[in-house]
Amino acid sequence: MRKTANAASMQVADAILMRLTLTAPPEFTVDLGDADSGLRITRSSGDAMIKLNQTEMQAKDKKFEPEGGADAPTRTKWDDDWMGKMFTYTDSDGKEPMESATVYTNIEAAKDADWTSNGIDSTSNGVTIAETGIVTIAASDSTSVDVMRFTGNILPSAPTSGESTTKRHAASTPQAGTFYGVSGTFSCDAACVVTRTSEGNITVSTALTFTPTIPSGKTAADLKAKNAMADSDYLHFGYWMESTKQKDDTYKHAIRTFAGEVTSGTANAASTAGFAASDGIEGSATYSGAAAGRYVRKSDFDAGGDAGVVEDGTFVADVDLTAQFDEEEAGTVAAADQWSIKGEVSNFMDGNEDLGWTLMLNKANMGTRNAENVVAGPNATLSGGTTTGSAGARPGTWSGTMYGNANPGDDNDAQDAADPSNDYPTGVAGVFNGHFTNGHVAGAFGAEYDD
Repeated sequence: MRKTANAASMQVADAILMRLTLTAPPEFTVDLGDADSGLRITRSSGDAMIKLNQTEMQAKDKKFEPEGGADAPTRTKWDDDWMGKMFTYTDSDGKEPMESATVYTNIEAAKDADWTSNGIDSTSNGVTIAETGIVTIAASDSTSVDVMRFTGNILPSAPTSGESTTKRHAASTPQAGTFYGVSGTFSCDAACVVTRTSEGNITVSTALTFTPTIPSGKTAADLKAKNAMADSDYLHFGYWMESTKQKDDTYKHAIRTFAGEVTSGTANAASTAGFAASDGIEGSATYSGAAAGRYVRKSDFDAGGDAGVVEDGTFVADVDLTAQFDEEEAGTVAAADQWSIKGEVSNFMDGNEDLGWTLMLNKANMGTRNAENVVAGPNATLSGGTTTGSAGARPGTWSGTMYGNANPGDDNDAQDAADPSNDYPTGVAGVFNGHFTNGHVAGAFGAEYDD
């Protein structure tokens, strides 16, 4: 049994050592603009919803199912901030690949908003709110009313399969329900059909009116739309593993890691005018967060240095980074250290087991240096990063991207350009591998700007 376990774990080690790509396969590509494919992360309240939205063809070929929440990172302070989900595909006869993906995100719960069209931020979704509080929902496709939360008998029953369900309503027949948590009644301007998809999207065939119930002594201005302002600026990271059974009953493994951010629904690197200027951001900033991935560990070394036991598993860890931008005072920071970022991944844990490793993320650059060792045009893409595990072990690599901007009280890029001195990126996400005398790791991370 030990030899078998060792052989399987060594194959995982080979996968980590030979990992040639850092991109996830199509099933795990983040694409929030397409409800039919990619990875979708949403959160109205409570736990985050991480959903692998396969196309019908993908699901027919191989369907991935969630396996509950993945382990939370070890620090208590991260338990509420970083949430994970694992998806797996297993073929019973062992002839097809067995795949799994684990995704983490720090998406925050949606916030309440004033009962106005601007407060709910839904004018682009065919939703308008009058001063009286009455809501008009234009007839449109599901993507334009996806932000709505219907309850009561306005909705058809939830689909039990990939098909949609419908419910027909007569014109002007009030139907009790809630809109963004506010009680009231819905009515159709004409006979209408409400359609509900398996993804939770809603289609209304004609214009719909919602009349809120306003408490006595209150006005529409006192109403609050519950969970109306969804978090549109968050990091995600994770890892994917494929195990293919070979003719000799061994398995060939492939491991990929991925990371990124979503800002207002799209990936958005920190590329403001202030960040692009050589004298834009001054000083340093720290970032902290979480990491996760796969590892192999060797133990029970004999006199010749060979390991008697090799095991593999998944880990969670903490990540801390320090970014150095332009120097605040001339001559205070060496040119080689300006426009760079470095840090460490520490507290590697597999469940309650401390793996005993700390991986140094050596300096990565925010651009290409010229002959004077100066980055003339910093950018958000980090390059040239290496990692150091145990002394004497082979070096590893890491890379990442800086996202967003953290100019206090100012989210306007035009104003950032005028005063970019504290326009620090809000987050960093990336991937890494590392090597120790007794093991190897491959993982991904997300880290937020420490205010």
